[in-house]
Amino acid sequence: MKLFWKVPALAALVALAPLFGQGRAIQVKPAAQAREARVALVIGNAAYAGSPLKNPVHDARAMAKVLAEYGFAVAELENAGQQRMEDAIRAFRDRLGEGRGVGLFYFAGHGVSVGGRNYLLPVGQAFESESDVKFKATDAGYVLSAMDDAGARVSLVVLDACRNNPFGARSLFRSAAKGLSGMDAPKGTLVAFATAPGSTAADGAGENGLYTSELIKAIREQPDLEVEQLMKRVSARVQAASGGAQTPFRSSSLTGEFFFRSGTEAGPVLGAAPAMAALVGGLQVGVNAPDAKVYLDGALKGDASPSRPLTLRDLPVGSATLRVEAPGHEAREQAVEIQEGQWSQARVVLARTASAQGPHAFYLAGSFAYSRAGGVCLAVNPASKQVYIAGGMGQQGLIRVDAADPGRMSQTTLGPGGGGIAVDPDSGRYATTDGYQGHLLVFNADDTPFATCGLRGCGGDLDVDRATGRFFVSTQCDDHVAVFDPRAKAILAHVASTGVSSRVLFDAGTGHIIENLTPSHRTGGVAPLVVDGAFGTAMPFKGFVQAVDGRLHRLYVTDNGRLSVLDSRSYATLRTIPGAGSSYVIADTALGRFYTLGAGNVLTTYDAATYAELAAFTLPAAPSNLCMAPGDDRLYAVDGSRLYVLKR
Repeated sequence: MKLFWKVPALAALVALAPLFGQGRAIQVKPAAQAREARVALVIGNAAYAGSPLKNPVHDARAMAKVLAEYGFAVAELENAGQQRMEDAIRAFRDRLGEGRGVGLFYFAGHGVSVGGRNYLLPVGQAFESESDVKFKATDAGYVLSAMDDAGARVSLVVLDACRNNPFGARSLFRSAAKGLSGMDAPKGTLVAFATAPGSTAADGAGENGLYTSELIKAIREQPDLEVEQLMKRVSARVQAASGGAQTPFRSSSLTGEFFFRSGTEAGPVLGAAPAMAALVGGLQVGVNAPDAKVYLDGALKGDASPSRPLTLRDLPVGSATLRVEAPGHEAREQAVEIQEGQWSQARVVLARTASAQGPHAFYLAGSFAYSRAGGVCLAVNPASKQVYIAGGMGQQGLIRVDAADPGRMSQTTLGPGGGGIAVDPDSGRYATTDGYQGHLLVFNADDTPFATCGLRGCGGDLDVDRATGRFFVSTQCDDHVAVFDPRAKAILAHVASTGVSSRVLFDAGTGHIIENLTPSHRTGGVAPLVVDGAFGTAMPFKGFVQAVDGRLHRLYVTDNGRLSVLDSRSYATLRTIPGAGSSYVIADTALGRFYTLGAGNVLTTYDAATYAELAAFTLPAAPSNLCMAPGDDRLYAVDGSRLYVLKR
């Protein structure tokens, strides 16, 4: 059965052409025409193998029905897999962008927080590790980015997605947290969670979950109530119905008002106003330092760490002074505002004291909230301190952040492109691809086009040879390595891979191109493709090459959770780093060091000659990528919505 948008009109509901996948058409009586375009995507997933849920499909149907009653064009998915969910999100973004009015995304089902990011679980996937969740589930941040890209006046996101632990008693995930994590709402967005961060929500004793049931009831009883006030009513009702066990959470950056029914629209008759909760609110405190003590108005409230924020409930409404202290860090105070019936968030970044930093340690010099790029791909020009952030193959989107002054960063949105990124710091040129369209796009430092070339297959990961200015592209879909020469402004060669292409790196010490092949991503298991200067190929060792040090002739290779250092000329194993089966490795060729990112977002500094551990720093969030350019004294990290600049 094909999925249709159902559009309320004055005379009838008119079905549009099928857009994607399978789904349901919502059959309801038409409401009066809304003043502005209203578009909703509703997803209900219940048929999880091993951990099925009772109510999400019923919740989605009920939610779709009430939204259609109030003028939304609604598309609904039930028991959807990852591809259907993400195809639907893209179609939702495109439809929402046509009218730039009000968008609403609703998800009921299992959700999980891994590494501080929230993932909505599709049906039909097996999850055996953290990386499975990151690659087989849908990042909730992708939904926010899609709605932000559409330019809607108001974006509403409702996640009834923390019902229980879908993985049972299995301890598969080091950084997984109970329930979902809080999320920063982009400008013009309200994100509503069925329960507070770190908590679970009731699936409901009846046909609908507790939160969705109260939300639908509130919409029908008080549609003329502004949406933030309406959500307060929902929170009060859920708290009362659960006896305080479930407290809904909201993150809002709305700049305009929204009413499900405006004064000129037809709709249900108003009911009696529900009883208000006591004048209390909540606060979640996130920190970047371990063993932090959290004080509120001078009273110790508890401990927090980078992987475990402190959640405080039932706080008196009003202004308060938050103070955070941690060993080896300077204490910080800031004002917070506790709002009635709402959860507030405070992200506290503590600077390391001079004595704790030492000569090798990093400290956080600044951070910047960016938009319109997912942060899958990252590159930097060390001379100008311009950081390029790309969304990757599926999301795309390309921006540049001026990080010359970490305390005053700014963003420039670039385009087209975003399917990978690499920068040649000597010429200032940067290269990207247009993803599945199959083109390499090279730009000058002033953003004027330098060259456009067709690729065999679609775009992917990129790297650069600073000596020649050549760019290398891991072309996916058709699985080749493409070599672009700036003098010819053309592709010199397409070198066929023997597997599915992944990440590409250039080794300046040997002149070799190294292309990692899946399923070796971050773990190993298969041999990467090594391409020599004459474009001959070999597969001399197994593993995933995380980083290259051309000066010392080192390869940093992950294989089955173990980090090894190989000689790039002989491929002999020089050293295995104990306990460093890291998700990222960065080689600092200028200083003769390398950095690994391990559990708990801990960035460890090693001496590349002696392999001695020199220092450790805990990142404030789980990064989606790390980057350091040769000769730069900075390391850059992104988490999908924020850029972090680290200095020594």
